[in-house]
Amino acid sequence: MPQDLVVGTPIEVYTRVARGVLTCWFGADGPLKARFIYHAEAEPASKGGRSEIKIMTRDREAEDPRALRAYRIVIQPSDGRTRVEVENVRLPEPLAAQLKTDVTRWSRDEPGCGEGAVTAGWSAEEATPAAGGQNSAAGTRKP
Repeated sequence: MPQDLVVGTPIEVYTRVARGVLTCWFGADGPLKARFIYHAEAEPASKGGRSEIKIMTRDREAEDPRALRAYRIVIQPSDGRTRVEVENVRLPEPLAAQLKTDVTRWSRDEPGCGEGAVTAGWSAEEATPAAGGQNSAAGTRKP
């Protein structure tokens, strides 16, 4: 399971990563929205702040639609920093690699969505007027 230490409390890192996953990967046209389910569990800061985000395959025929784990992100305290670990179980490798890149960026407090993911709604900043006086869409991609 690849891992990385980042600055910030586990709760801060979880918030950044969860926001990114929900906005970019499970957003309106997110690549995971139709076939996968987002599931997360997070401890309060008073209990350490460990959290786990699971991306589960969607099975509309099963009693519990969260059929099988496809991807997992674990965020936990480690020596005054926060450890982020990812594990790909069932996502196609190119998609898993893209998601890992995004998780790494979000955990380091770098906003935005990666290539091919939804970006609408990411930025809380006011959109700047485009030519002709109309507002441009918020949350543009970084190259």
